[in-house]
Order: sequence, then structure tokens, then C-alpha cells
Amino acid sequence: MADRWVLNASPVITLAKVEHTWLLDQLAQDWFMPAQAADEVLAGPAEDAGHRFVAGLPPERIRSVVPVPVLAAWDLGPGETAVLAWAAGHPGYTAMLDDRAARACALGLRIPVIGTIGVLVMARLHGHLPRLKPVLDLIRVAGLYVDDRLLARALRLAGE
Repeated sequence: MADRWVLNASPVITLAKVEHTWLLDQLAQDWFMPAQAADEVLAGPAEDAGHRFVAGLPPERIRSVVPVPVLAAWDLGPGETAVLAWAAGHPGYTAMLDDRAARACALGLRIPVIGTIGVLVMARLHGHLPRLKPVLDLIRVAGLYVDDRLLARALRLAGE
């Protein structure tokens, strides 16, 4: 098992669209979404896979997070801000983020980060996925922009 994760909306939406949210329980010792990130997902269409996933979460998977003033300067969305606020104040949590600006903020604050691609690579390396490439193809079809160089690097890391 990995460490504890605090999840933002985008990775959850993407994993839900490709039916791989089950990996969260396989790879993280514990995980949750800040209420701000959950609200972003729930603002989407009810038929969206991410919406259905978050709407079905038990109450303990969604927590209220108080924003940290220092993060306001980064001008991030409420979900990203809440994810980073929690991770900054709770060592041992990894921020699950795909947003480039949010990841840069995490780097500046020395907060560990994992994104959707990182989760999938980890899943492949831990034997939860027989192949990574088909899932990467699915997430691109689902709408997540992934640079070709990042895809190639992910496949190399996964041994494909």
C-alpha cells in the first residue's frame, strides 16, 4: 500500500470515466476528497461517471477543509486549494492533482503529488493492471489531455 491521498476533482472524474476508481482502494492506505473538490464534481451532470462515483461515497470519504491563506496567491480553484491546504498541514498525505499550476504550487510547498498517470503507472507496477497502454488510451478518449512525452515516459516506467 502507498500512503494517504487527498483527491482533487479531475483525477477522480478521469478514473471514474474509465472505470478505474477501484484502484484508489488498492493503492492508497487511506484516501478522501475535500468537500470543495467533491462539490466541483457534483456540480457536473448527474449522468457523469465522476458525479455518480462521488455521490455514492460514504460520508467519511468527504471532509471539510479550511483554506490556508498562503495558497490564495496561487489563484487555484477551490478543490485544488483545499487539497493543497490539507496536504500542507498533514504530513504523510499525498495530493492527487492533475492541474499543472496546482502541481507547481505543491512542488513549491514540498507537498508530495501524484496524478492520474502516476496512479495508473503505480497500479501497473503493483500488478493491478495487466497492461498500461490500453488504459492510457482510454483516458485520452475520456478527455484528459496527456502529452505524448508523458505517455512514453509512463509506458517506460511501467515496463511497456
